[in-house]
Amino acid sequence: MGPLPSNPWPSELYQGRRATLPLDIVVVGCGLGGLAAAFCLAMAGHKVTILESVATIGEIGAGIFVSPNVTRLLIRWGLEKRLHEVAVKPEALNVRRCTLWFLALPRPGE
Repeated sequence: MGPLPSNPWPSELYQGRRATLPLDIVVVGCGLGGLAAAFCLAMAGHKVTILESVATIGEIGAGIFVSPNVTRLLIRWGLEKRLHEVAVKPEALNVRRCTLWFLALPRPGE
């Protein structure tokens, strides 16, 4: 993928503080965790290179559930407009653990 720009977006992250000693950092994996780590490190002023084993990055699966805490981070990172464009609110949510389950939100029509 190559290195990320050191600070591509204006930031309020960490009250605008930057690393006093910028580091060259390699993040292995371009999943959600790797991208979030790379983004935060780049915003702090480090030179970040992301390594990914797949040849092309694309969608896998049907989607992800983003909790309110993660949503606040995405908004803080300047992605609020994009979230409004692509996000949907679930009509129902089943939370399961092993063989037990409970309904967290009502099913449609109930």
